[in-house]
Amino acid sequence: MAKRLSYNTLDVFTTQLFTGNQLGLVHVPAGTTLTQPQKQRIAKEFNYSESVFLYERTSDSSAATYDAQIFLPTAEIPFAGHPTIGTAVWIFDNLEKDSDEITINLKAGPVPVKFDRATGTAAATIPHNVRVHSKRIPWGRVVECQPGLASAREPLPDSSVPIASIVSGVSFALVDMTAQPELLANVVITKDDIAEAGDLDEGWQHGLLGNVFYYVKPDQGDGVVRIRQRMMAINLEDPATGAACSALVAYLALQRGGRAERYKFEIEQGVEMGRASVIFVDVVLREDEQGVERIELKGQAVEVMEGSLRVSIAYIKSAKSNWIRTHGYGHVPCIHSCSILPKVPRPLSADIQHHNHVLERTHLGEAFLECYQVCVARHRYRDPEFFDVDKNQSFSGVGGKPAYRWYDSY
Repeated sequence: MAKRLSYNTLDVFTTQLFTGNQLGLVHVPAGTTLTQPQKQRIAKEFNYSESVFLYERTSDSSAATYDAQIFLPTAEIPFAGHPTIGTAVWIFDNLEKDSDEITINLKAGPVPVKFDRATGTAAATIPHNVRVHSKRIPWGRVVECQPGLASAREPLPDSSVPIASIVSGVSFALVDMTAQPELLANVVITKDDIAEAGDLDEGWQHGLLGNVFYYVKPDQGDGVVRIRQRMMAINLEDPATGAACSALVAYLALQRGGRAERYKFEIEQGVEMGRASVIFVDVVLREDEQGVERIELKGQAVEVMEGSLRVSIAYIKSAKSNWIRTHGYGHVPCIHSCSILPKVPRPLSADIQHHNHVLERTHLGEAFLECYQVCVARHRYRDPEFFDVDKNQSFSGVGGKPAYRWYDSY
C-alpha cells in the first residue's frame, strides 16, 4: 500500500531564493511510522546535505514541542545546524503563527528556539558537548588530502590541525588559513578526509567527520568576530553548516578564554559555490573557564518548493484491536500476553522479501518483525528507537531463548 507524504524545501541561512543551504523537510502524519531504511532512502532521493523528518504533534504532545530527525544522504545524525534553523522557521511561519518560542526534540536533545518575526530570524540554543580532541593532524596530511595547499608559506607548514566535536558523532577538523587566506580558493572536494575516526578520542570515534577550512577576517572594532569558511564532508561541499560553525567558534572561544565571556561570530560560507550564506553564532563560556556554557545559533530561511512523495506502508489492523493481519494466517497468543501473533508456517522473512511489505509502528505500540512471528508489544517496547536495531540482533524471549530477530525488507 502506498501513502503520500507532503514535503517542503527551504534555503537556509539566507533570505534570497536559490542561495544558502538546501533542506528537504518531510512531514510525517501522526500514526504513520517510517522505517529507518525508508527515511534513509528518502534522504538519499533528496540528496541534499541534510533532510528532516518532522513528526505531527499528537494530543499527548507538549505545547509547541515538535519531534524531528535529521538525515544525511548516508546516515542519520543527532544534530545539525541548518536543518534545525530551517525546520524552526517553517514551523513558526506555518504552525506557530501566534508563538515565538518552540522546542524541537532531536536525537542530541531538546533544542529551544526563539523567533524574531520582524527579521524572520530563528535563534536556537543548541545541544552541545564540546570536545577538543587530544590528537592534532600534521600539515602534511592536510596537503595529502588537499594538494592545492602545497604552496602554503610559513607558518602553515609547521602548524597542526585540531579536531573539535560539537556533540558526540558530529566532529570537524579545523584548518586555520588566516595566515594565507587566498589559499581558501584552492580547496576542492575530495573523497579523502583530513581526519579519520581513529584520530578522535576513545568513545567518540563515530558519526560525521568533516573538514572546515577558514580564515578570520580583520577586526572591525564592533565586537563581532567575522569568519569566511568552507566545509567538505561525505564527498561534497556544504554551502552552510551550522554544526561546523558551532564547533569552530566554540573552539575559537575556548582558545580566547575568559570567565563567563561572551563572543559573537558572523560566518560567511558557500560563496565559492554560488550559494552565499550568513550564519550567526553566540558563545558563552562557563564561569569556571572550563568549557562552554551556551551556544546560540541564529539564521533565516526561505521556502522554495512543496510537493508530495510516495512511500510503501504495510497494512496494519486498527490499533484498537491490537493485532496485525499477515496474509490471512491463523493467530496464536503473544508471549507477552498483550497482543495476538500470526502463526506463520514458513520463515516470515521470505514472505516479506517476496511481497516487499514493511510493518509500521502504531500509536499504541511498536510493531516489529520476527523470523517466524509478528508481535505488537504495546506494553513492553515503548521506545521508537527499538526499530533502529541491527537486523541481525536477537532479543531474549521466554526462558531466555531468542524469540525475535529483526528483519528489514529494504
